[in-house]
Amino acid sequence: VPNPRCRCLFADGLGLGLELIKSSVPVFRECEVEGSHQASVAVRAGARPLMEGCHIRNGKKAGVFWSEGGAGRWVDCHLYGHAEANSIVEGLSNPTLEGCQIYSAKEEGMIVTKQAAPRLERCTISKNAHAGMLVLSEANPTVESCTFSNGLKAGVEVKDNGFGHFVSCIMNWNTA
Repeated sequence: VPNPRCRCLFADGLGLGLELIKSSVPVFRECEVEGSHQASVAVRAGARPLMEGCHIRNGKKAGVFWSEGGAGRWVDCHLYGHAEANSIVEGLSNPTLEGCQIYSAKEEGMIVTKQAAPRLERCTISKNAHAGMLVLSEANPTVESCTFSNGLKAGVEVKDNGFGHFVSCIMNWNTA
């Protein structure tokens, strides 16, 4: 279905909650994706969704997984409570996240790797068990006016040939 628009719930699936592929450009507003056994949302192969006000939560693996040039615009979304990282951006993917809340992952809030270049503006990344954001393998995020707080490890960790531009960010109350 081209450009589906929904206000819906995707819950407790044995596979992916949503799979967005092949240069698709869907619009999802106020949707909930919960309890998926694989990634809650997979965005790959050039897919560019618009996600507004969505809650992606409590998956058994990663929350949102961008790969193979996946992108899109994510506005005022909440990514939280996943057994792995709340979000993973890799493989030349470059999503834009604006005003999103990324919190309470059992691992990292966000992993940026393999030459990915996401853009985050006015996001809050907090209360994650590992780094709020882990940047590695020639990844190069642009992060502006974001807050990294109350994590059990570093707010941002950059290693293994990772890069990044962090402008006007606040990092407080992280324990490492």
